[in-house]
Parts: sequence; C-alpha cells; structure tokens
Amino acid sequence: MAIHREFEGDTDEVVGGECYVFNEQGNVIIRRERFNPHELKEAESRFDPSLNYERMPQFGCYSQLIKTDR
Repeated sequence: MAIHREFEGDTDEVVGGECYVFNEQGNVIIRRERFNPHELKEAESRFDPSLNYERMPQFGCYSQLIKTDR
C-alpha cells in the first residue's frame, strides 16, 4: 500500500489524498478521498509486478535488490 496526502497550505490539516493498494497478481485499487465536501472515488487497474521481484540473493550479493532503474 502507498498513501499520498494533500495538506491545506503549510498546515497539518489533511484536505485529501490517494491510497494505492497493490497485490502480487498485478491488481491495484486506487482510492481518492476529499474531505470538504467529503467525496470518495475508487478505481481499479493492473500493473506488471514481475519487475518488483528478485530471487533470494546469496549472502552479501545484494546489488540486484538495490538497483534504481527497474
């Protein structure tokens, strides 16, 4: 899950945000919520999860796990 929140100016008041719920089969549910006035929307999509997984590395061989360009 990943959450993004939007705030009112420089305050700590949350005015809305999005929540992304992923699963290993490649589905993602996106929930967008606004608080004033209250509104909740939900959408579904798919993604290719195979790029996010690596085989268990041998001890000390972690370069595949920390590469930035996937």
